[in-house]
Amino acid sequence: MASITESTSLAQSNGHPPLQIRIYRPSDWKQLKPIFMAGIIAPLPSAVRHMYTWPSFYPVYALVGGGVAWLGRAAWKVVNRLGLQAFRMKDSWSWMRHVSHGTIKDWSWRESAALGSIGLGLVTWGVNRYKVHQAFHQYVQMSLNTDLRDIPEHYKLERVPLPETNTQAEGEEWRPKGASAFWVAEIGGEVVGCIGLGEPFLH
Repeated sequence: MASITESTSLAQSNGHPPLQIRIYRPSDWKQLKPIFMAGIIAPLPSAVRHMYTWPSFYPVYALVGGGVAWLGRAAWKVVNRLGLQAFRMKDSWSWMRHVSHGTIKDWSWRESAALGSIGLGLVTWGVNRYKVHQAFHQYVQMSLNTDLRDIPEHYKLERVPLPETNTQAEGEEWRPKGASAFWVAEIGGEVVGCIGLGEPFLH
């Protein structure tokens, strides 16, 4: 098994350049940062879809569904009262104007409560969605402010000068000083992924 201080090259099919796993270098950061952020944000759409199955989201269905049902009942009563007159109107705008006029004319506290129920449900939906987004973005920001702010310092890496004949990576390589380490994966000289293992996870 190769040492964690050595680079590992894995051949790929279809003639693609080999995948190389090596210790992180500070010069990788410009490529690594957007990859890290995109990887964390990628599951966000799935998390938002899953949000609709949370038990805490059920009141939203009750508030919005109940409000829409009550307002629909009130509108149906107006249409029923207008009878065939509603269907003899020349355009949909006239139909909607007569129905809304009849609904507002008979507006009561129940319809106001139904409208407030819909509004409260939509606000609750917006708050839940905002919280899901914030959880992902806060994790990204926390990582950038902690272990990723100074990867060599946090993961205990040290620079090892290469021989003068080797000009790779501006004449330098890095290696872990202890059990922790931070690796990157690259293909054709382009960083495509990363993984870090800190000391707290090794005890």
